[in-house]
Amino acid sequence: MRKYEGYHGNPIHVIEVELVKKKQIKEFIESFVRSLSEEDLDLLCSELDERMDEFGVLHIRIGKQEAYLGNVSLTRGADSIVIKMKILKKNTK
Repeated sequence: MRKYEGYHGNPIHVIEVELVKKKQIKEFIESFVRSLSEEDLDLLCSELDERMDEFGVLHIRIGKQEAYLGNVSLTRGADSIVIKMKILKKNTK
């Protein structure tokens, strides 16, 4: 975990996780999708092209306060948890 200080002196904690095993990736994605409301899942699916950058990274933000309360909801706000996903194809050579 990396720790930073925000503009107003607030603590910022950055946790970076790399999932490499198919089972881990599948479990994470399934758990994330299950935790979204039907409306948020529909929104995410409809915005996939907008959320994917030129490097193939999918950008998702979830509400920090909602997450603290145990709920996962998409947001575009600054007070959020940023999730970036890039799925690389394994080189089979």
